[in-house]
Amino acid sequence: IQEDISVLRMVNNLKAKPPKWITDLRDLPRGCADVFGDKVVYYYIEGRETKTCTYRQIWENMNRLGQGLDRLGLLGRHVAVMGEVHPAYTTTYLAVVNGNGVIVPLDKDIAVEELNGFFEFTDSEALFYTAGMNKHIAEIAKRSPGIRYFVAIQPDGEPFPDDRFLTYEEVLQIGDE
Repeated sequence: IQEDISVLRMVNNLKAKPPKWITDLRDLPRGCADVFGDKVVYYYIEGRETKTCTYRQIWENMNRLGQGLDRLGLLGRHVAVMGEVHPAYTTTYLAVVNGNGVIVPLDKDIAVEELNGFFEFTDSEALFYTAGMNKHIAEIAKRSPGIRYFVAIQPDGEPFPDDRFLTYEEVLQIGDE
């Protein structure tokens, strides 16, 4: 290990400390929150507004979401995530994996008619989706009876088709209870 640190110091032209050894995937966001705290990790656009997300928010939301998944009976289950890059996509990924679940990242361009086949093949019980899926989600829900929860990361304000729908913020609130 000492040799590795020496090599890192030789090539490290930023004069930074050697990187911390990461023990598991939970350690990564925790370590980043400890070291970088309120520094911005993501700039993203919602509607016409540029928003930010910090390392600490990723860590906190990952934990809140994990608690919410537990309370919904999804801990250790298969959860699909689909859509555009968004901080909630990242926290969903981390919360599912750190809760001993299986994350199923799906391409946002998969045809609506084919999605249920992917859900069945992967044993997915929930789908987290971003704004790009909003216009198709009612049709997806009709074709996907095996999905227990559809979680809108960026809801469009339209009424949800049935009681299997929640918003990402609602799952975070469930985690806070």
